[in-house]
Amino acid sequence: MPSWSPPLQDRSGGDSPESLQLFERALKKQEQGDRQGAFDDYSLAIALNPTLVNAIFNRGNVLTESGQFAGAVADYTKVIELMPRDAEAYLYRGNAYRELGLHAEAMADYNLALTLSPRLAAGFLARAMLRTSQRDYVAAIADFTRAAQLQPADQAVYYNRGKAYFDLGDLTRAQEDFSRVLDLNPQSAPSFNSRGMVLLNMHRHQEAERDFTEAIALSPDYHVPYVNRGIVRLLLQRDADAQADFTAAARLRPDLQGVFQQQIAMARKQRLAAQPAGTVR
Repeated sequence: MPSWSPPLQDRSGGDSPESLQLFERALKKQEQGDRQGAFDDYSLAIALNPTLVNAIFNRGNVLTESGQFAGAVADYTKVIELMPRDAEAYLYRGNAYRELGLHAEAMADYNLALTLSPRLAAGFLARAMLRTSQRDYVAAIADFTRAAQLQPADQAVYYNRGKAYFDLGDLTRAQEDFSRVLDLNPQSAPSFNSRGMVLLNMHRHQEAERDFTEAIALSPDYHVPYVNRGIVRLLLQRDADAQADFTAAARLRPDLQGVFQQQIAMARKQRLAAQPAGTVR
């Protein structure tokens, strides 16, 4: 998962009134987005009771939300030492390891989490995301599918499985998954854009254009569908419309103009290749 936020945890535990009071205060601060205040109060609670697992776990969450993944790993490790059969601690430590680029450690933690909790949908999703990043698409799709069985209304599962199918070259299943996301959330601009890319690769250009247009209508500041619609329009011989889209994309992301120009050049070559032999353009 490119970005993820662990949920607030209110775990049970028999602790001193003062440490519990600090924990409750920290939890409220975390809910209000006061990460530093939450971190400080969790730390005070832990100083009073070094085995206060709920405070250690939540402090790890605060560190994760703050991008301090090494510190988060340390806190989740303490939780595991205190509660070695806590599947979520392995899951969250695995996510922090993945953010640090420690993929072998992340995979080991995901496997342990799923051994301890075989119905942990978030574990299958996290492992699938890691496998996707390693281009192990077949294994990733198996994990996404298991996550979908456990949480059939989770948009992230279908969206990311659709991307894996796309990368694997299974355009039909990719289209089905992006359509499933849109059934669940018709306001998902990225899903319209991704389904449009599938349709573009199927050479269903008019349908692709409609999806890119829908993505733009839902998210006018989202530069990607402008580029993609421009490519479709270029292939449809509508050069003026295509140029308008490329101009809009460049206005939104002037830093990517070089990338856009490469994509435009590729589309022009594709259009030329589709012309009858002997055509001069």
